[in-house]
Amino acid sequence: MFRLLSLLPALALSAATTAAPIPEGAARPVFYHPTRVDDRWVYTLTYHKLDTANQNRLVQVQEDRTWVVTAARVTGREAVVRTAIVADGRETPMQTLRVSAEGVFILKGPDGKEVSPPNPLLKTPVRVGDAWEREGNSVVGAIRTRREVRGVEWVEVPAGKYQAVRVDTRLRAGGEDYRLTDWYAEGVGLVQSASDGLVSTVLKSFTPGRP
Repeated sequence: MFRLLSLLPALALSAATTAAPIPEGAARPVFYHPTRVDDRWVYTLTYHKLDTANQNRLVQVQEDRTWVVTAARVTGREAVVRTAIVADGRETPMQTLRVSAEGVFILKGPDGKEVSPPNPLLKTPVRVGDAWEREGNSVVGAIRTRREVRGVEWVEVPAGKYQAVRVDTRLRAGGEDYRLTDWYAEGVGLVQSASDGLVSTVLKSFTPGRP
């Protein structure tokens, strides 16, 4: 369980930012993930781990983690972005995502290989009750996920108050079942996440990158 929840996707890539204008009069798409280089999140992560010095008891740990958009290619109504986690002045590559009016999709995983078909974290336009399933393999064996849009809710976190889309996930991995809930806000992405009461993530701050 702890190994699964502590996995951070990695992708060692870098690229320049390019942009194409949206045609005059066309509605701008709603993006549920930042699409500018240097967009930066700080999350407070709370989780449990075994304390080997204290009879292997579970202890609660809280720490801040910084994520950043390291590259973005924007082509009007779609963007491909790359993200990294920042610690001790170093960037560890995470994921490559496609962000569009259709939602947020993982294009490449931690090993740099393409995810085929792309893995949807959120599908838009938002429709309550929309659900999708996916099967695959991970370091802990076969994994199956089912995500469902449960609605739009106001979420208050240290970074502020957001109107966010709630997505509930049922995940089966390593022969065990888990439940996760994520909240995504327009232009910001993930603002809060919770998993079976064992792991929680809240947005502490969000800083826009360069235009």
